[in-house]
Amino acid sequence: ELAAEAFEAECRAAALLARAEQTRRGLEIKLAKRELSAPAAAMALDWLAGRGLQSDLRFAQAWIRQRARHRAEGPRTLLAGLASRGVEREAVRLALAEALSGEARLVMAGTALELLEKKERDEGRVRDAFLSLGWKPSDLREALDSRRIDG
Repeated sequence: ELAAEAFEAECRAAALLARAEQTRRGLEIKLAKRELSAPAAAMALDWLAGRGLQSDLRFAQAWIRQRARHRAEGPRTLLAGLASRGVEREAVRLALAEALSGEARLVMAGTALELLEKKERDEGRVRDAFLSLGWKPSDLREALDSRRIDG
């Protein structure tokens, strides 16, 4: 009986994954709403993750790329957003380390700064908003310097 329920959970989870990346926690919640037992869901999700079909890391990477493209985001807001979605802690750490390293950090900081400047004209408020996202003053200086060099 558990095997049959696990197979059903696997099929439902695979269908959800076919549409978009999903967190393990999100899939657990969706499967529970369909009245599939926690042990069956765990078996199915372990199987899917073991074959690389479900990955909290991949979800986190995709989510960060999407958010940073269209919203003023920073380390603090990205961490909070991923945590609120139940992304596994190590996946959050790895995805943020990747997204906030080297040139990618400068690009993301620059995008956040540009988006904040579109919303607010006062430099002090832009600076405060930028820092409240979890960026450091050095990130602000680098983003501004980069714009001067490029411009």
